[in-house]
Amino acid sequence: MASKYAAQYIERAKREVKNFEVACRVLRFDPEKESDFDAIVTSMVGIGQFGTIRLARRFPFVTNEEEFLMVAEVGLHFYWMTLDFWQEIRQKQGAAQIF
Repeated sequence: MASKYAAQYIERAKREVKNFEVACRVLRFDPEKESDFDAIVTSMVGIGQFGTIRLARRFPFVTNEEEFLMVAEVGLHFYWMTLDFWQEIRQKQGAAQIF
């Protein structure tokens, strides 16, 4: 079973992160398979935080330069999306506390 927020991240990424599903497949994950959700989130956030060094070390089989750069960009946008997700939650909680 995926972690509490993984499914929400994946669904949002499908809508908001260009090439998300393609990047998942390059990394040999299935964005439709719940059992892959945690690995997708961990991998994409790691790539987003640490860049191409994390991508190269964790996924040495990604050798096509075009795919490599696309996955690096997707990871960055995925990471930013997770930050936005939490910022929105904090704003909602703050608004709820005021009323």
